[in-house]
Amino acid sequence: MGDFSEQITLALLQDMKLRYGTERELSLDLSESEILAVCGMPQAEPLDDTVAAVAASLVDPLDFPPLAEASVPGDRFAVAIHRSVPQKRLVLAGILQSLAIPPLDPGAIDVLLAPGSGDDPRLQDAIPDPLKERVTIGVHDPDEVEELAYLATTQDGKAVHINRKLTDADVVITVGCIRPTGTTGYANAHGGVFPAFADSEMRNRFLAPATGLESRENHLRSREADEVAWLLGARLTIQMIPGAGDDMLKVVAGDVDSVIEHGRGLSGQVWESTLPQEAACVVAAIQGGATQQTWENVGRAVEAAARIVKDNGAIVVCSELDEPPGRAMGQLIGVRDEEETAREIAKQPSSDAEAATQVLAALGRAHVYLLSKLDPGLVEDMGFVPVTDPDEVSNVCKRHLPCALLANAQHARPSVSTDSVSASPGDENAIL
Repeated sequence: MGDFSEQITLALLQDMKLRYGTERELSLDLSESEILAVCGMPQAEPLDDTVAAVAASLVDPLDFPPLAEASVPGDRFAVAIHRSVPQKRLVLAGILQSLAIPPLDPGAIDVLLAPGSGDDPRLQDAIPDPLKERVTIGVHDPDEVEELAYLATTQDGKAVHINRKLTDADVVITVGCIRPTGTTGYANAHGGVFPAFADSEMRNRFLAPATGLESRENHLRSREADEVAWLLGARLTIQMIPGAGDDMLKVVAGDVDSVIEHGRGLSGQVWESTLPQEAACVVAAIQGGATQQTWENVGRAVEAAARIVKDNGAIVVCSELDEPPGRAMGQLIGVRDEEETAREIAKQPSSDAEAATQVLAALGRAHVYLLSKLDPGLVEDMGFVPVTDPDEVSNVCKRHLPCALLANAQHARPSVSTDSVSASPGDENAIL
């Protein structure tokens, strides 16, 4: 768990500036007695050389032989990269650097990006000269039947169709981010391959929002992802622990079970924190570039804030979001019946369904403000209170005390102490 007192000290040293977007800072006119907690600010230093860190992680992987011992010359490699991975070009460069070192002599190397990653031409720069003719880079298309192959049938009787380049590979390397247990939309490290690279029908089933953070659906999804990865033989994984914004703190590679066990503890140390009581207002900032400024991360930020805010309190999400709402988020426009809208979202799964469900639930119990680059009218129609001037955030906080500040809210996993006693807003005896 994060250390509460250390987080408070760090915040005060930074003069209460909360970063969001790429270079924006939010200055809050709050005194120490008005602040309940500041979370989501990693104490660890970010990696200064991602390429070297990734390459080094493959030299001596956890409970897995080095690549030269786990393959033979001419083997076909598939590298499956989840869309949540930051610094994709540098991560890929580190992997390919490892594959280019003798005595490794790979045949074809297929690099697959999960849907939603976008086609980044800069990824070609990650290919070292010895591998230029062997590497192909593409984005998985779950609707392209010819790109899919039947893998197996699960214990629950579900036929699994997955990208053909994964089934044809001799060695599969999955790449993803380790998140704290219970994070919205997270299906353990195996989620980096399934359902990310499955067919549309299977992906849509996973995209349907679960009924709760600890729901039976979440458990079953994680179990199914584990089973599919086992059927595929995808044991080697590289998992990142994200830092602030687009930074990375740690790279862990090796056998997937060992990586999960080792990485989960590290992720918890960085991103989990416990508050002594609920906050009347939570300011949730989303730091990072375009890959972080998504509706999916807005949903994660709202869900994280909702875990620690009082009923009828305030949640302020600070972002540089400028993408229009997707199918599910669009259903929040003009909502009149929360339960009916939730059912409609569940009927038509989409990549933003989980985020829309989290936002809808939060709107039902708190005032949710949104600072973004979107049109204020659209933001208001979706049920948010639009914030057009960052200076307005301090005014919202002043009306709802005490206040908790949640940096990097898309990664943070705060909670309230189970033995906490609610205190009235402004009760200084309750503020650490």
